[in-house]
Amino acid sequence: MSGQIVVGVDGSEEARLATHWAAWEARLRGAKLELVSAWELPASAYGYGLGDALIPSELAQDVAKVSEDHLRAALEDVRTEAADAHVEARAVEGQAAQVLLEASKVADLLVVGSRGRGSVRELLLGSVSQACARHATCPVVIVRHLTREAGAGPVKEAPSGRMSRKEAGMKVLYTAEAVVEGGRAGHGQTTDGRLGVELSVPEELGGQGGGGTNPEQLFALGYAACFQSTLLSLARGRNLDASDSAIKARVGIGPSGHGGFGLTVALDLHAPHLTRADAEALVAGAHERCPYSIATRGNVAVTLTVDGRERERSAA
Repeated sequence: MSGQIVVGVDGSEEARLATHWAAWEARLRGAKLELVSAWELPASAYGYGLGDALIPSELAQDVAKVSEDHLRAALEDVRTEAADAHVEARAVEGQAAQVLLEASKVADLLVVGSRGRGSVRELLLGSVSQACARHATCPVVIVRHLTREAGAGPVKEAPSGRMSRKEAGMKVLYTAEAVVEGGRAGHGQTTDGRLGVELSVPEELGGQGGGGTNPEQLFALGYAACFQSTLLSLARGRNLDASDSAIKARVGIGPSGHGGFGLTVALDLHAPHLTRADAEALVAGAHERCPYSIATRGNVAVTLTVDGRERERSAA
């Protein structure tokens, strides 16, 4: 274990990106990661200056619960991104900047999103990046959308778009390398020699068929493997029994209708030990987190099903 990284959590997109960045950085450093969610009631909740007597206890409990729910979601993300990371999480009552500055006094790095948004989120971790940048006693990383204006001050910025690790300071942990000769009717092999395949063009695509595989089959295998790995990680985090489960992936190719060819993907989960509600929730969660789903989002239509029954259809 080497050092400690503190990251602010509030349920906003910026905080989620900050958590992803911090998780990868903690994994690379071998550091402990602490997720901190700050919450406080707005001044208007205290009535006309008459103090705590006018505050319904249910309101404070509700705001605290929202903070705890954000922490649980962030913990799931971290366990998906870096399952072996040492992670702690806590919700603290108090002004967000003050809470994070206090937590970072013993940290080697403080990571925050650029701003909070939304009515409930404003009660939690608001726009605190500037205060952290000016007053933190450790280095600060501010993760923001590229379209937003950079904050001032001596801050290392980790600019990011939605789930783009290349833009968010992606740290490449593994790179696969393969060489193909002859295109779809040729031969492919990984440069480490672990995999070599003959390629054939299916008759449906105007080829002669043959005994070789094709890019769509290889993509189906890769997507299914990555998707199920993500799903199993989520299941463990929720104490759900996803043993004996399987993902069937179908990858289609054909004219897109507006020039060129496009792909479609269908992912079907069979999980004999899960209720349908739990299975559908895991499929939806895995689709949000799986690197293949993230990489193809906006370009490939994906159908998600559980035992052949469709749950949703979206642009992946």
